[in-house]
Amino acid sequence: MPIDTLKIQSLAQFSHGQEWQLTLAQDRDCHLLIWITRGQGRLLLDGQRRGIGTHNAVYVPARSLFSLDLGRQGMGQVVTIPEATEMRFPQMPRQLRIRDVQIMA
Repeated sequence: MPIDTLKIQSLAQFSHGQEWQLTLAQDRDCHLLIWITRGQGRLLLDGQRRGIGTHNAVYVPARSLFSLDLGRQGMGQVVTIPEATEMRFPQMPRQLRIRDVQIMA
């Protein structure tokens, strides 16, 4: 897979500066990898509402329903991966909470 098919954006760029584009339940035709760097809020993932905060990674497979509400102070990054990629990804949505900052170093 050519590296130019991946798209890396901030959450603000991904939502085009319009919060409602993330807070409404939706599905996309591409895989999403979301890393939250600041803030806390709610995440709808795989039919369950969950809490989300700093140092959380979220993987959303293509065509999976999700919504993300971080509020005005929330920040993060989004990697958009085409559905037809050769790389293998999980079939189910995942949320990973990194509680120990030392692990990231």
